[in-house]
Amino acid sequence: MAANLRVITIALLLTLLLWGGMTGVLFADETKFAVVVHPEQSISALSGNEIKRLFLGKMKKWPGGNAVHLVINTAEPTQGLFTRKILHKTPRQLAVYWRKSLYSGRSMLPLFLADDQQVLDYVANHRDAVSVVSTQVVDQRVKIVDIQP
Repeated sequence: MAANLRVITIALLLTLLLWGGMTGVLFADETKFAVVVHPEQSISALSGNEIKRLFLGKMKKWPGGNAVHLVINTAEPTQGLFTRKILHKTPRQLAVYWRKSLYSGRSMLPLFLADDQQVLDYVANHRDAVSVVSTQVVDQRVKIVDIQP
């Protein structure tokens, strides 16, 4: 009887952990993210892999040849959702990744901004900028990039 109770308890805990982890991603304040660029940017859709390459500094130029101006939005929960879902990293792992890239000489740091409004203002005023914001704040000053599989 005690062994059955332990098995049931463990199964219940695992279920709660798995379900809780999924709801943290799916329902965290109902916040979703959008990859945004300047409205005059010719890009309208990118694959998940291309977006990952952009935000890890591996894609440094737009198809037209201009340098990408990468802006990292540090506002939570948007950043956490984006880095986990698209980059497959935690925000802390992303920060460590960029520090290593800087110290190794492979790359310059992107611009880090603290909230969605700062990001929107920057992207709206810089033609080659790209960033991520909450879908709740997107306005006509920027264009949303469709994320394709």
